Amino acid sequence: MLISIGPYTFEINRAAFENMTKNTSYGWQKVQRIGSNPTFQAAEKWSEEIELKGLVFTKHASSLFLLDGLLLIDLLNTLAKRMRPQIVITGYGQILGRFVILSVSEDRNTFLPTGEFLKQSYTVKLARYYN
Repeated sequence: MLISIGPYTFEINRAAFENMTKNTSYGWQKVQRIGSNPTFQAAEKWSEEIELKGLVFTKHASSLFLLDGLLLIDLLNTLAKRMRPQIVITGYGQILGRFVILSVSEDRNTFLPTGEFLKQSYTVKLARYYN
């Protein structure tokens, strides 16, 4: 397992993502001052976001990989439409906490004359849910 978002698990041999970016912002706001250099004010607490990027090839040798890859987008969209925070856990057991799915985007390209696509890339954006 690479990571799980709620009930969905990303695994290395099926629907694996290629890149994971975690960003932590600390809520500092720049304050302009007349006749002096700007200063900073801590206006809010920190926030965390995670972005997963992956690529699925539809003509992969393993039909299980193909099925998982194509269903991934549908499953994540279904999960996001529930509008509930999901527990995110890494493959080495670290519980990252509760996150909401901000967006799921997909890009299909390399089309065949039949209209089928050969490649589908996806991006999933998550934000930590603070209660």
